[in-house]
Amino acid sequence: MFLSVIYPANQCPVQSLTTVQENCLRITCKLPLGKFKVTYEQAERSLLDLLSVPKDANPAKYTSVRVELHPGALSKVEGFGIPFSSPDKDINSIVCGLTPIVDNLSLVEFLQSKSFLFVLGEPASKFEKAWHLINRSTDTFAYPYGEDHSWDVPKFKRMLATNKYKAQFRAMVS
Repeated sequence: MFLSVIYPANQCPVQSLTTVQENCLRITCKLPLGKFKVTYEQAERSLLDLLSVPKDANPAKYTSVRVELHPGALSKVEGFGIPFSSPDKDINSIVCGLTPIVDNLSLVEFLQSKSFLFVLGEPASKFEKAWHLINRSTDTFAYPYGEDHSWDVPKFKRMLATNKYKAQFRAMVS
């Protein structure tokens, strides 16, 4: 739900309107529910070497997670395109100047990808538990009250009496 209030210019309670550039940017890439596949395994040493993980680090403590969108599926990107300025020139050039991050791939091209590979600093067993919780929480939930919502108090009382939920609602995962 989104709530906004619009004032005529001469009645706006804010007397001084200024534009402020953000120096902190949050970009969120949302995947379409049910239109992607996730596979994971213990990270291979060769992958950890690419990420400058210390040679003595135990690969069993890292998980590689591959996310692949189904054909025709698109991710939704939020937060990209907001005015942004960082004191770090490299970050500025990546976010604002479209400088390649790695292998001539810019941030925009990365966000438009159909396949992502992440390395987590947690063992695969821990990711598996978290992934199970996320999958469980994305099941479609429907109230058992049907599609007829005409005003009928006796009908509502019967529905409520016969459809009492015996457990708590599922926890949200974000």
